[in-house]
Amino acid sequence: MSFNDFKGPQLSRRSAFRLGAASATAAGLAVGSASSATASAPAARVPAAASATPADLYFIKTQNTAGTIEVHRAPGSNYRTINLNSGSVFKNAAAGDGTWTIDAGNLYYIKTRNTAGTIEVHRAPAGNYMRTDVNQASLFKNADAGNGVWRIQGGNLWFIKTRNTAGTVEVHQANASDNFKVGYHYPTAFPVSDGPLGTWVLDKGDLYFIKTDTIGSKIELHRASGASAFRTFTLQTVTAFSAADAGNGTWTVKNGDLYFVKTQNTAGTIEVHRAPSSDYKKTDLNQVSAFKNSDAGNGTWVI
Repeated sequence: MSFNDFKGPQLSRRSAFRLGAASATAAGLAVGSASSATASAPAARVPAAASATPADLYFIKTQNTAGTIEVHRAPGSNYRTINLNSGSVFKNAAAGDGTWTIDAGNLYYIKTRNTAGTIEVHRAPAGNYMRTDVNQASLFKNADAGNGVWRIQGGNLWFIKTRNTAGTVEVHQANASDNFKVGYHYPTAFPVSDGPLGTWVLDKGDLYFIKTDTIGSKIELHRASGASAFRTFTLQTVTAFSAADAGNGTWTVKNGDLYFVKTQNTAGTIEVHRAPSSDYKKTDLNQVSAFKNSDAGNGTWVI
């Protein structure tokens, strides 16, 4: 793959120099319990099917509620309707003490502050958000709370470390099956200088970097494959989205597709836009939703 393989607007210089640069397989270093886990690359990427029904839009409302964290959902089949409005077991007082996300319909609270010294994982299951079925300390220390982003994928806890590393962005995993006490560390192909320049996402076992701070005119999308322990780039492209929209909402990847949840500078409602994995240089979804812009800053938006 070469820089000239890309058509249309070119990648920024800061991205172009990396094309094809990382190749060798790098095994992760197992960490955690005294018993040694076998170090290996994450599971190989499962290719996403052609984009069909869009993913559901969740709104985890952490402010201006009746006292508890709320979960609201607009289904991908029709974002103009809301088919879930629920309170949860979590109190609003906890809102600022960590990260809130949805995985497989479950509500996760990754508590990064005011713990006994380690990052904690709490889960309210999709069938009943009024209770928790996971309340677990992890192998990660609170000292790392602000050194990157915390994600849940496949029920496992992932820490994408973008600061205070040995020079590259790092991926750290703690397995749910081991009560988040055993995991792996992976240096990646991304330089740590990329850390603050966009959004970091895990999808289908791969690491995506949605670069929103570019010197070009377009949002960029970069992918390091899980099969290579995140050391090989399998995608680097410009997208259909203007860099002028970088701060106007939330960016994520779901099933290989790039989503933009636009929460600012709309006609009054939250919007969902998608660039499909088949061609990131176009959009195949541009939809208003049932949610109002007045809620934009009242919580977390999750695809």
